[in-house]
Amino acid sequence: MKLHRSVTLMALVSLMTGCFRPSFEPEGVLVAQSSSRQLCADLNTQRKPIESVRVLADATISSVAERASFRYVVVSKEPSNFRVDVLPLNGAFTLGLLVAHEGRALWLNSQERTYSEDRDERRLVAEYLGLQGVSRETAVALMTGVLPKLSCPDVAVYQLDGGDKVVVDRRAHVAWRVQGNTAEILSARVLDPNGEAIEMEALIIKPEGAKARALALEIFSPGRAHVDLALTKVVLNPNLSERLFEVTPPANYTLVE
Repeated sequence: MKLHRSVTLMALVSLMTGCFRPSFEPEGVLVAQSSSRQLCADLNTQRKPIESVRVLADATISSVAERASFRYVVVSKEPSNFRVDVLPLNGAFTLGLLVAHEGRALWLNSQERTYSEDRDERRLVAEYLGLQGVSRETAVALMTGVLPKLSCPDVAVYQLDGGDKVVVDRRAHVAWRVQGNTAEILSARVLDPNGEAIEMEALIIKPEGAKARALALEIFSPGRAHVDLALTKVVLNPNLSERLFEVTPPANYTLVE
């Protein structure tokens, strides 16, 4: 499969079907600001520290007209290192590589021998992985099921019937649904910069009796697609070398803006 730089991977499917972003209206009862800040502080205390993570995931991406499958190898290391290798489902060669390191993000397209770079990995994640508004912190939280560390002055909390809570992080533009008073994520909505529309919904699936978790993603922007993401292997706090993130474009690759 030959991948065009502006319509690659997830975007290859999601751009085919048009764009409709539902509006965001938090469910539940808004908790008073003072109580929200205390709940936020408690969640930060309860969350399991994640200094690094390595994930192997198989993705099936579908829309009305198209269907595609890829394998992702994702590694992340605090405070800001991030790498995603994109592979064919049954192959070992790399279709594309996204890496963020020392304030610089880089996308390599091995099919076309091109590369793109930016200071913010979210732009490259949106353009080349089709995930609008998804940062490294959001991606790691979804794959591990653990709420990221929150900036409590930027958080609003909504109490749901049954005890669950919706934690709206206005800085990161994500609304997290967590189980009870824990930092365990049940679902998430990635919002636009104004916090008014939903770019993507993510549901964490834990099959009965199975160790492996899965993610079901509904993508609304830049187009509409559904993604089933099977997390076949998740390793928390592995020892990761800095060299994994020190990537330089090959001399025969062309820069594209």
